[in-house]
Amino acid sequence: MKKLRLGIRCGMLILLAMASMAAINASVVNAVHAADLKIGFVDAERVNRESAPADEASKRLEKEFQPRVLEIQRREGQIKTAQAQFEKDALTMSENDRR
Repeated sequence: MKKLRLGIRCGMLILLAMASMAAINASVVNAVHAADLKIGFVDAERVNRESAPADEASKRLEKEFQPRVLEIQRREGQIKTAQAQFEKDALTMSENDRR
C-alpha cells in the first residue's frame, strides 16, 4: 500500500513537473514571438494635415464656404451696429420701443 501511495505521489510530482515545464516553455515561446511583434500607430491628424489629397480637399472646402463666411461676417457687423445704436438710444426710448 505504501508503494502504491509512493508511486501515485511520484506520478503526481512528475505530472506537476511536466506541466510546469510546459508552462515555462509556452512563456518562453510567447516572449520570443512578442519580441518579433511590432505594433504600429497612425497619426490621422498628421496624415490629414500633411497629405496632398487632404490639402486639396481643404482648399476646395475653403473656396466653397468662403461666400458663406463673408455673408456671416457682414451680418455680424450689421447686428453689432444695430446693437450699438439700440444701446445708445435705449435711454430715450419708451418701454414699448425697447421690446
